[in-house]
Amino acid sequence: MFKKYIIRTAKTVALPLILFVFFFILRPQKFGSWSTINIMFQQTFIPTIIGYGLSWGFIVGIWDFTVGARILLSALVGASFSVQFGMAGLILGCLISSLTLSVLTGAINWIARIPSLVISFGLVMVYEILGQWYSGKTSLMTVDSQITFLGSEPYNIILSVCVFVIFYIIFNNTKFSFQAKAVGSNEMLSRDMGIKVPKVKFMTYVWGGLFLGLASLLQISYAGSIGPQVNLTSIAVVFRPMIGLMIGIALSHVCNLAIGVFIGTLSINTIFIGIIALGLPDTMQNIFLGIFLLVVMIVSNQQERVKEYFKRKKMAAANQITA
Repeated sequence: MFKKYIIRTAKTVALPLILFVFFFILRPQKFGSWSTINIMFQQTFIPTIIGYGLSWGFIVGIWDFTVGARILLSALVGASFSVQFGMAGLILGCLISSLTLSVLTGAINWIARIPSLVISFGLVMVYEILGQWYSGKTSLMTVDSQITFLGSEPYNIILSVCVFVIFYIIFNNTKFSFQAKAVGSNEMLSRDMGIKVPKVKFMTYVWGGLFLGLASLLQISYAGSIGPQVNLTSIAVVFRPMIGLMIGIALSHVCNLAIGVFIGTLSINTIFIGIIALGLPDTMQNIFLGIFLLVVMIVSNQQERVKEYFKRKKMAAANQITA
């Protein structure tokens, strides 16, 4: 049992560790310092929490690109509320607005009954315009530095660990989560089993909204200010967490998804910071990221085939010996 645990742990941490060693060998002076390692972990928290918010929707087959716009709008509301109500206004503003937008988005998807991808692109533009209107078109909304401590150490670490525990419990121990996994596995069979698929899909937005609200709280606390984004630029917020989630799902055969999402996001941040340390242009980030994602997904999807191949080879060798 202990040996299996060690092997699973090694497989889980192998990906970011290999990437770290690779970039460390290439540029040890810039990449091997404690400050660089600390930045990698600090920049992993928010995308990981966003990945948690995306997880249930992704599992049931929902492509939601409104996430970035919802996080930004929630952070704007939280910043506005903090002016009048301080820390309580910041927290409640982010959480309540995120949940409200999530319920609205989920309800529109439930009622419209058209592909989520189509709806999400339309709602992105609506939410971006709302954010621009709410913030006064072009101005930045700032938060008093005395109440942004949640975005700095050790409070961001404590909050992230609490979010990890909450997600772990919900994802592994709730009826909703089991139903979402069933719908993602086989929607038609889930309907035959009596699962209300539209309700489950709606609840993916609600539960996801909780984590997106926490992400917006960390985002505004970390940055100290936030401004609106228009012309679909908020969609970029989704890509890194979504790729981290994909890697987390690919790693789910060796670790829990809660850990896998963190490992996937940490691996992506390692690539980004490594490219910067090498002095390569920003455009190389997307190239490396695309290649990295393809390699991880191909290796993950071919594991069963590789195992079956070696199993057949082992059986053939055994048959030759007995013959």
